[in-house]
Parts: sequence; C-alpha cells; structure tokens
Amino acid sequence: DVFFFSSRRRHTRCSGVSWARRCVQETGINAEYMGRQKVQALLREGKFAPDNLLEFSNPEDEFLSNKDSGVPLLNIGEFLIATQRDKQKEAIFWFKYALTFNQKHNPINLDRGLLNLAMFCNSTKQYDLAENTFKNVLKMLEDKDRYNKVLCLQAYGSMLEKIPERSKEGKKLISDAYALAEKLPYWSIKLEQLSIPTVDI
Repeated sequence: DVFFFSSRRRHTRCSGVSWARRCVQETGINAEYMGRQKVQALLREGKFAPDNLLEFSNPEDEFLSNKDSGVPLLNIGEFLIATQRDKQKEAIFWFKYALTFNQKHNPINLDRGLLNLAMFCNSTKQYDLAENTFKNVLKMLEDKDRYNKVLCLQAYGSMLEKIPERSKEGKKLISDAYALAEKLPYWSIKLEQLSIPTVDI
C-alpha cells in the first residue's frame, strides 16, 4: 500500500467532488480562460480527472494563474489516494500535474511532490530511485524544520530499517523524525496543505 499522510478528518463534511471543487477553485483559475468552463463541466459530472488525461496538463498556458496552485493540486492527488483506491490513475494525473507545475512556476514547493514520488517508488520496490529521491527531498529541506521533513525522515528510515545491513541507519532517521516532530507545533502538518496568499499592507 502507498500512504500519503493525508488526514481523512477534514473530508467528513462534504462529498469528495465538493472538496475537489474547492481545491480546484484555490488554484486561481483565470475567469477569462475557457478552461474554467471545462473544469466546471468536469466537476458537475462527478469526475476527478478528464477522460483524456492529457487535458489540463500543460502549465505553459494561462489555465492556472496562482504560483501556489501546486498545493491544492497535490491535495487532490493525496485525497484520491487516501479515500478513492479505485482512482489511482486519476491520482497520478494530479500528482504529475502538480510536479510539472511546481517545477516551472514554484520550485520551492517541489519537496512535497517529490516526497510522494519517493514513497510511491518505495512501495513499488524501486528502492534505488526511492532512496535518491528521499535524499533530494532532505537536501531541499536541509535548513528548514517543516513537517514534510518529518515525513521524509520517517519514510526513508522505515525503508532502510527493513534492510538488515542498514537497519541501524534507518532507526537513526526515524529517531530524528520523532525528535523534529516534538519541536513542531501540532498544526504544522496541516500547514503543508494550505496555500496562504501574500497580502501587502
């Protein structure tokens, strides 16, 4: 199984489609662009992704106008993984979309998407790729105490702990994860899933 550390509690007051609709709205869709009508039609039909999964996947266009759009895009993918196990193809669509978008428009937010990719590689036994990706995430977060770092240390450590000759190394990473989690406020995990606009006063 693949776990993306996405809490289900926040979804209890609305249907999956309603929650996905709010995430899409958070991406800052340009009202003048005809893609908005396409998205609204998609959500009205109760779908999580277009039948043609190549649609809406080109961040070169003006479809998304907010540089923080990658946050709710990843939220959609994590929501599908956590609650809709039969929607794996749709979840992968949103993860790829978010990674591509962040890579071009907001590289500072790449860590969360790469962390999900590393865990996916681990679950599919692509251990070398998983380890390289875990290391890249930790390098990106080297000077940052954030909950994504906790999750990365924990997931990377759990992978290494299962390898007899690297078990000690894995345990150390897990210990570091718990130590960092103790320092962070309880709401820090939710902060990774929020897009907070910048306001000039």
